[in-house]
Amino acid sequence: MFDEILKKYPYNDDVLFKKGICQVELDKKEDAIKSFDEALNINPDNVECLYQKGSCLDILGKKDDAIDCYNKILEKNDEKNLEECHLLKGQLLLDQKKFEDAKKEFDEVIKLNPNNDKAYFFKGYINANSEPREGQEAINNFSKCVSFDNTDKLYYYNLGMALIDENYLEQSITYLYKAYELDPTFYKALLKIGEVFFKQQKYDEALAYFNEILKADPNNDSALAKKGDILFMNNNIQEAMNLYQNALDNNENNEDALLGMGLCKHKMNELDEAINYYDKVLKVNDENANAMYNKAVALIAKGEKRGVNDLLKKAKKLDDSSYILYACGLNNLKDKKYDSANEMFDSCIQKDLKTPEVYLSKGQALYGNGEYEEALKYIDQAIQAKGEYYNAWNTRANTLDKLGKKDEALSWYKAAGDSKPDNALYLINYCVALLENGYNEQCKQLLAYVESIYQSQKNLFNEQEFYLTYSMKTDEHKRGKCVGRQFVTDLDVALDDTSISAGRTLSVTVDGESYGPYAKARIIQVPFTFPVAHFLSLIK
Repeated sequence: MFDEILKKYPYNDDVLFKKGICQVELDKKEDAIKSFDEALNINPDNVECLYQKGSCLDILGKKDDAIDCYNKILEKNDEKNLEECHLLKGQLLLDQKKFEDAKKEFDEVIKLNPNNDKAYFFKGYINANSEPREGQEAINNFSKCVSFDNTDKLYYYNLGMALIDENYLEQSITYLYKAYELDPTFYKALLKIGEVFFKQQKYDEALAYFNEILKADPNNDSALAKKGDILFMNNNIQEAMNLYQNALDNNENNEDALLGMGLCKHKMNELDEAINYYDKVLKVNDENANAMYNKAVALIAKGEKRGVNDLLKKAKKLDDSSYILYACGLNNLKDKKYDSANEMFDSCIQKDLKTPEVYLSKGQALYGNGEYEEALKYIDQAIQAKGEYYNAWNTRANTLDKLGKKDEALSWYKAAGDSKPDNALYLINYCVALLENGYNEQCKQLLAYVESIYQSQKNLFNEQEFYLTYSMKTDEHKRGKCVGRQFVTDLDVALDDTSISAGRTLSVTVDGESYGPYAKARIIQVPFTFPVAHFLSLIK
């Protein structure tokens, strides 16, 4: 019909415009643009034609061309279209992540109409996603959205999310639930409420919300994964893995489920499998800081240094949460960068990560710097917080020994050894203390037991180190000399300077009475050399 009319009136821009509109409705956007261009060639001032052409270009992903159309409308200063064009141009700039330019457009909208809720919404989005985040401004802008329109679930949801970002957890629940009330199928809001309760360690309340989602949608992979997180925190590892697997059956790229499977494998000391899952998370989202953090911890537990620093640096840049800082501190501690480790642990404490593990690690860093009295304060805080914290008992004994309090150190070595009779590391420390305090027979008896359990604990030991330490603390002088000579080259590569010194000294020492001090010099490094069990306890 339009073509027939255009045969008679080929320069009728109104007919060409209407033809373009029909083509838009028929989803022929490219043809529509051609019709609009023909109309604009006849009448460049056809604002409606420019507007429709811009809309088509936007849909086709030609953002810059669309912006050009809206700029031409704005240049004409047509009051009827100014507000809408500034808003649309702002949205296009926002899509291109040109936040500052987009914000200027939304400010122009608000000047023209102070009650434009959409402009405030987009400004809130920019605030929430800026670097650094403008949290309070986001809350203010989303609050204005709600005051202008109390029927839009997304306004309430985003206000709730902004409150979470600023740690206003209780207030966030009110707005998230309002979003759900506006749309009872909006399970995303319920999921976030569950996550808030989870963050507050109110696991029963969190579970109730996840179950409510699963009651309506049994295959909701997000709720399945979050429910798995609760079971993981309650140490129901196998049940957690079942839920994670159910989530992955419904969505193989669910980040939470992949991360959860990694954590379960990590907890079971299946480190290669854990790392495999963390890599799967990073394949889905290469900016998942939790996956980077936990992969770094797993690599450290395996004794591998390659890639650890890069992972932790990137994780810290993406997320400066206390857990990431703690992992960085642990890595510095392992590398004997005690000042840097101290700074990281202090930051954790300032961010209210006041866990027994943080206090103990801080104590170990101070110990490494030779600040034994100060170290003792933090070690005691760790023990006070956790009670039967055997690693802290062992480290406290080492610290007391450094302070020359031999009798008191012996009692703490004994407490750690007696409480964990299956832990050869604690028992070796106890053996050394017995030897240095003159309890030679007790030392020999305990050493015989330690050697008997060694085979079942090879994963905790370097074999050269075990036999060097063992021979240092027995009367097998000839064997000791032989072992020292045999392994000194390997020790240069495999162990630290303290071990090298002990090995070389052993290889030239004949007097058995001098073995004890050298053994002690080596064993004193145990908390830093063998942190496997300690690292596994740190998984979030």
